[in-house]
Amino acid sequence: MSATQVHHRKMTKDQMIVNIVGYILIGIFALVCVIPFYLIIVASFTDESELIRNGYPIIPTVFSVQSYLLCLKNPVSIAKAYGTTIGVTAVGIN
Repeated sequence: MSATQVHHRKMTKDQMIVNIVGYILIGIFALVCVIPFYLIIVASFTDESELIRNGYPIIPTVFSVQSYLLCLKNPVSIAKAYGTTIGVTAVGIN
């Protein structure tokens, strides 16, 4: 037998069930980790009044970039906030 040949054992029914359940659990865990980030991105492009009325939508209904325009209106405050964050991180708090 050459080095490139590999023996594949047939998976038993129990092993297949364990694999399927494992993949389902990993998939659910992945969704639980990704959905909050998705909701934040969707909310950032949703109109504020729509968020207040209906909460965080899975699919955005009213598209708005108003929050980004508001952030870009005063870039100095964003720079200060990043400076504070970097400063606190560099100094550290115990």
